[in-house]
Amino acid sequence: MDRRFVCSLGVIFITGILTVSEAERFMIPGGIAAVVFMNYNCRKEKLRMIVRSGMLLAFFCLGAFRYETEYLKLTKIQQIEEGTNIRFRGTVKKKEVKGEQFAYYLKNAEIDTEDDTYPAKQIVVYWETDEVPAGAEVFGQGGMTQLRTARNQGAYHERNYQYSIGVSAVLYPEELRVNSVKKYSLPEALYRLRKQIRNVYSRTLSEKDAGIMAAMALGDKSLLEASVKDLYSDSGISHILAISGLHISMIGMGIYRILRKLMFGYFGGALSGGIVVCLFCIMSGAGMSSVRAGLMFLLFLGAEILGRSYDSFCALSVSALFLLWGNPQALWNAGFLFSFLAVLGAAGLGRLFQNNVKHSRKDSRGKFNNASNISNTVKNRLAGIFNTIKTSSCIQLMTLPLNACYYYEIPLYSVPANVLILPFAGVLLAFGIAGGILGAAGIKVSWVLFFPCHGILRFYEGVCLLMQKLPYAVWITGKPGLPGIGIYFLLLAIASAVIVWRQKQKDKKGNIRSKYILAVPGIFLLLLLGLPVPGRFELTFLDVGQGDGIFIGTKEGKNFFIDGGSTSQKNVGNYQILSFLKSKKVRRIDAWFVSHGDEDHISGLLEILDGSYPVKRLVLSEAMPEDEAWKTLTGRAAARNIPVTYMKGGDRISTESLQLTCLDTESASLDRNEKSLVLFLKYKDISALLTGDIGAEQEQQLAKRYRLPKTDILKAAHHGSKGSSCDLFLKDINPGITIISCGEKNRYGHPHKEALMRIRKAKSRILTTAQSGQITFSCQNGVLKAEGFLRK
Repeated sequence: MDRRFVCSLGVIFITGILTVSEAERFMIPGGIAAVVFMNYNCRKEKLRMIVRSGMLLAFFCLGAFRYETEYLKLTKIQQIEEGTNIRFRGTVKKKEVKGEQFAYYLKNAEIDTEDDTYPAKQIVVYWETDEVPAGAEVFGQGGMTQLRTARNQGAYHERNYQYSIGVSAVLYPEELRVNSVKKYSLPEALYRLRKQIRNVYSRTLSEKDAGIMAAMALGDKSLLEASVKDLYSDSGISHILAISGLHISMIGMGIYRILRKLMFGYFGGALSGGIVVCLFCIMSGAGMSSVRAGLMFLLFLGAEILGRSYDSFCALSVSALFLLWGNPQALWNAGFLFSFLAVLGAAGLGRLFQNNVKHSRKDSRGKFNNASNISNTVKNRLAGIFNTIKTSSCIQLMTLPLNACYYYEIPLYSVPANVLILPFAGVLLAFGIAGGILGAAGIKVSWVLFFPCHGILRFYEGVCLLMQKLPYAVWITGKPGLPGIGIYFLLLAIASAVIVWRQKQKDKKGNIRSKYILAVPGIFLLLLLGLPVPGRFELTFLDVGQGDGIFIGTKEGKNFFIDGGSTSQKNVGNYQILSFLKSKKVRRIDAWFVSHGDEDHISGLLEILDGSYPVKRLVLSEAMPEDEAWKTLTGRAAARNIPVTYMKGGDRISTESLQLTCLDTESASLDRNEKSLVLFLKYKDISALLTGDIGAEQEQQLAKRYRLPKTDILKAAHHGSKGSSCDLFLKDINPGITIISCGEKNRYGHPHKEALMRIRKAKSRILTTAQSGQITFSCQNGVLKAEGFLRK
């Protein structure tokens, strides 16, 4: 069986998965075309063609069948209603530190309700301590927690992610007990070793360095500071913070080559290297990228022992088949896709551009020629640098679309950053792991090994800071459409095929020129990710839980935002607001309005002001009390050199098509809510009234002072509180649709029944973010259209 056919089996297995899934079906013809192309040469051998066709059909059916059966197992548990009393049991597969809690991954689990028993391959249980050993059988009880779906565009989708790692449910039980414990558990021993090494880092290194080393050497990100993670990510070197092929190859190949030279031979070196790599993968959490790298390394060792040549594409296909057979949903896991496409970029595209390295030669007397040796050394170093640049560029060509799809932005200077940091990664890992192991063994002088680590990490930090100072260090791309990504990869495949064909012609000049064809997919990708989105009117009420967050887009491409905070969701600025803006390719906010200073209106905005996202102007009410919230907002704006504008009644901020007018209630109260900034939006014949958290008294003042027309959209004041949305006000503005921004099952009971009754009495249609998620209004052919994110 040739290697190309093994790749065909992997591709057709994936095609079978895509056929029965509900997404990316446009990729199916591409998969079939790839299989036909890879097997085109055997078309004249009928028997061989029949055998191959049968195997391909079998693998296609296996992919489809495996997806269906595994998907049913994953989704069946989610039929249990939220809060239902359940009992569960399973065997602890592994443990991880998650903030102040510990996550237990239970395999071969079962969840019992009063009516039925639900089997699960894997569930996650969060508990306060890590006293339960890995390998123990446990049972517990509590309320059922359903996996959450994304409620805003660009937001984190918990259910999809957990399914992609094979988890059926995430539970927070009231009780967790140990049923039985094994006398010896290898996963528990490795967990304890990992914990000891992490403690060595914590005691010996600074908090920042300890977090980086624990992430790099152990795959443990519990100590990693968020600022460091963002810095590495924005510079394009965040891959070194995850256990990947880089780590596996350095550890495994280092041990294999050393032992082979120490008279252990191929078999002894390979056996020792393979065992160490397997243990390291288990200890580091067995993530997608580490398992892929471990499998490929084991296949390499097998080829070495058997005296066979190793093929990266064949090993990659076998690894993909292994992982996808265990969990077909892994095909949508970001770590899986990044890992496999990075290898394709390095082993596929990268090989097309590698320069040959010349070795020093001996003269006729059997001695090295010094002049030739020095010349070859210089040439080799330069060739190595150019090869690193080319390989890194090829990896970027494969993975940049994924960055855009999952993170909605790309680091523009990732190639030079990787060229600078990768040569030191091996030294950093070697000293870091050695120091951690010696420290865990109680050898006191182990701290000496951390001196090089400290210096290298400071160098890494300097490289990242330098990249951040360059213009357009991080480019917001939005979330590109999957058809566009498919066309890009098709162009990349065609360009690669042309280069390979020209290389076979042995025309050196032609080979050089043919490589320029890669500019075609490169230019297409640049246009796909770089071109701005045409402006259009949009009014979006984000689901931020118990709080407010309103986005306004205009036909001229101007972008405004009102409030942005929550008391029920942490990090709402980064995880909800920024992810929404970046996914829409909104690269700046021209004016950010703040109705008042309550936490549920500014907590996310404060996060954004702490970061680097462009905000051109902060707009506050002239009547806003100068309290702590005001001082915090203006202080952080001043730190970012963001000008602050104050609006009073009658003031207006306009574009050619849209006007935002400030309405003043002239309230004498010092209460934040009653001093809220009220804005009246007008776009063509569409109007909206955005009321902050004012009460019934201020609503009546607005009705008396202004002759407000019939309003198409009303943002109900104070999240639908019974103290707002009074009859006189509603009768005066006669809202067509009323939006209530509130969290699911919030502690305040919003929206209150009294407010709902008054709004219904006014014959206004009610939409709540608690039920619909993000609510978006757009204008199509002069007609106002409302769309809930959860009801698409």
